[in-house]
Amino acid sequence: MSYAAVDPGAPSISDRLAILWLRATLAAAGEGRLPDALGPTLHGALGRALKLTACVLPDPLEQSCAGCALLDRCPYPPLVEPQHRPRDGQTRPAALLAAPLAPIPRAIGLGGLLRLDLALVGRAGEGLPLLLSALSRMARTGIGLARVPYAMVRVDALDAAGRPVGAVQVGDELNGQAPRPLSLATWTTRGAASGFHTTVRVGLTSSLCLKREGAITASAPTFVDMIRALSRRADALARAYCGEDSAFPDPRPWLEAAETVRVTDARVTWERRQRRSASTGQTMPLDGMTGWIDYAADGETLAPFLPLLFLGEALGVGRGCAFGNGRYRLRFSHAANE
Repeated sequence: MSYAAVDPGAPSISDRLAILWLRATLAAAGEGRLPDALGPTLHGALGRALKLTACVLPDPLEQSCAGCALLDRCPYPPLVEPQHRPRDGQTRPAALLAAPLAPIPRAIGLGGLLRLDLALVGRAGEGLPLLLSALSRMARTGIGLARVPYAMVRVDALDAAGRPVGAVQVGDELNGQAPRPLSLATWTTRGAASGFHTTVRVGLTSSLCLKREGAITASAPTFVDMIRALSRRADALARAYCGEDSAFPDPRPWLEAAETVRVTDARVTWERRQRRSASTGQTMPLDGMTGWIDYAADGETLAPFLPLLFLGEALGVGRGCAFGNGRYRLRFSHAANE
């Protein structure tokens, strides 16, 4: 079906988009302070562990993926270092998304638990065994400047609401049963079952950075800002890793509906952060806002947007999603089934 004809008020999502959503729980085998920007630190540590595990060349960390003769067969680049595509002049989004689960502790003691959410998009799900092996490697090596080591407690598959539904790994033992990917039908079903809502609060659990008319905005995003960014992200991932090749449907009807949803209250703070690339040594900005935004709509205007909003809880939105930015949780009110 791909991009099938839907309610004109509903944002378009490819039915080829599939995601493995996981939660890893690690137990500290030491103690120390956690980095202020834990998301980028975890991304870097997991990326190094993935490259050391996947790369068959000598000194993997010194090898550049660009120009490598094994590039098209290696599972590592799509997960962490998607390559530039000369054909259309664009770089694909990363197929691996990783973010520490909020609230994030400032320090951790012996036996303290650290949780991170992971998502593998489309055919990148075939790399699950590699990811689990790299997670264990990262845990043993340690995280942050203090290099606090961790023990693997468990890795759980999550449902569309972010709830654990089955163990993929317990300790160092694999469960032996591959988790089922989440698809558009999953998010649609959750939206239909969630009841009638007129107000939604988007609680930012990590820094959010969106553009409005090509420029970064430090003010609370409008609802149409959020929906446009989420739709573009879902489409880019579907095209990169899920075989989507259909033309994107005309977005004007649902963008017009999104314009009617109002910001009724917001408490956001802009934070300046940056990350240093271990591979290039360059620093990159990861500025963004934290806090929350309340959106309100008349009648059932919100209903068509629920699948995309729920999907965004797994995918994140805006700049720096691969480093754990753009994560949020939803809270609804005025629901008939509450």
